[in-house]
Amino acid sequence: MYLATNGVAYLGTAATRKNARGLGFHAALIAHRIEQAKKYGSLVIAATALPSAQSRRNLQRAGLATSHAQALYRLADTRG
Repeated sequence: MYLATNGVAYLGTAATRKNARGLGFHAALIAHRIEQAKKYGSLVIAATALPSAQSRRNLQRAGLATSHAQALYRLADTRG
């Protein structure tokens, strides 16, 4: 988690090992980071997830709502 000086907390990326999925670890981590962000005075909590990802569903269950859609850019294939 990154706590910016402007009151925004960014939860960053998290991953759960395949053998530990479905046990609530990711949801618990999200909840803990939200709690810590509030404790340290963050006014806004931001996170990113792909539209079809379980991460997005976990973030929404934790009370975060979609604020906007963002494009993902990559280098164009210049080989041909």
